[in-house]
Amino acid sequence: MRPNEQTVDEFNVDHWRTEFKRLLEGVKETRKLAKQLAEVDDYYKSANGASDVNNAKKSRAGLQATRRIVLAMQKLQDAQQQTVDRENLLLRRQKLTRI
Repeated sequence: MRPNEQTVDEFNVDHWRTEFKRLLEGVKETRKLAKQLAEVDDYYKSANGASDVNNAKKSRAGLQATRRIVLAMQKLQDAQQQTVDRENLLLRRQKLTRI
């Protein structure tokens, strides 16, 4: 093994691209992904951010861009899950059920 060879998956763009594709399966509207990501990271409001998202969809984005997108997607997914959990808790308190 060479001294500069990276062995950890987190330093490998393929790891982040695989994670991106996995998270993308749970996204309803992939065309509006940059707008959704802008909720957690203002970078995606810019043209560069939208371009990074489009490149990631085509597996052309680099390591840093793909990693940033995946981390933002994870934050967004966590926030959405917290919202659902909070709504369900309120419904249970009121003894209602979700339709």
